Amino acid sequence: MNILVTGANGFIGRHLVGELLEEGHNVIAICRSACSFANTANQIVLPSLDESTNLIEYLKGVDCVMHLIGYAHVSNAEDPYHDLRFYRTNVALLNSIAWQSSIAGVKRFIYLSSVKVLGEETSLGNPFSELSKPSPSSAYGKSKLYAENCLRLVSSSTGMEFVIVRPPMVYGLGAKGNIRSLIKLVLLGAPLPFGGITKNQRSIVSIENLISFLSLCTIDARAGNEIFLVSDGISVSTADLVHKIGEATNVHARMFRIPNGVLGFFSLLLNRSSMFHRLVDSLEVDINKATNTLGWIPEHKQKLSLAKMASGLNTAAKATYQAAPHK
Repeated sequence: MNILVTGANGFIGRHLVGELLEEGHNVIAICRSACSFANTANQIVLPSLDESTNLIEYLKGVDCVMHLIGYAHVSNAEDPYHDLRFYRTNVALLNSIAWQSSIAGVKRFIYLSSVKVLGEETSLGNPFSELSKPSPSSAYGKSKLYAENCLRLVSSSTGMEFVIVRPPMVYGLGAKGNIRSLIKLVLLGAPLPFGGITKNQRSIVSIENLISFLSLCTIDARAGNEIFLVSDGISVSTADLVHKIGEATNVHARMFRIPNGVLGFFSLLLNRSSMFHRLVDSLEVDINKATNTLGWIPEHKQKLSLAKMASGLNTAAKATYQAAPHK
């Protein structure tokens, strides 16, 4: 197939392009900056990609578009324009590329959305499913839901198939965010105050499992005009995750117990309430639709994916140390 991937030089994009090339697809990689891939891809560098960019010439002859571009993090909470940034990148750009894709004759448009369109937390034993009513509370989640609605409108108006994939937190080699910080702390042997956070349950998905599902969606006819939730198929508490990181890295994970109320109090003082809730709240997803409809199985084990991520962090740290001047 001829597959165009937007955001190809991002964390998920680099892994996805490599997998699609290995499977024998012709890949057009849309990047904001030059990126090296393991195999040959038709790389298009567009540093100023926005909703006004004309992509028709690149979309001609494309069978499937994989849209990965997304704005997820606010570097400055006081930024008065952060809502606008979410809209322009997550909604307006998606809308523009979807319409151009339909005009160019693209058959299927796959959109990497987020579980955050459904909300920020679940109660124990009540995971989100594709039937759950969207209830985003963050600007990010709202923008992802608006983008989904735009794509479904384009699809209903033109006949171009859509596939919407809503992953929870994605981890793996090259990932950033909280899990990266957690692995670094475990590797350093730092004592962590998470020993008492054993009752929450969170779904996560390794980059390997996510890529296998996205790749399947490019070729399986049953994925057309469907929405899917994906994960590793098992949920973990915060304490479980720290233990798994320790097992994967052969490092003793040092944890001690602090009451959640005390942790919450200090998180308020440090203006880290959102991080506290991600540590203690549950957020689970039900992947039965993905497994039953497409026969997909998340085959990659968490321990191996965590080990790969940790190994990458160690390698990067050693390279940085060796490159630094020493007296």
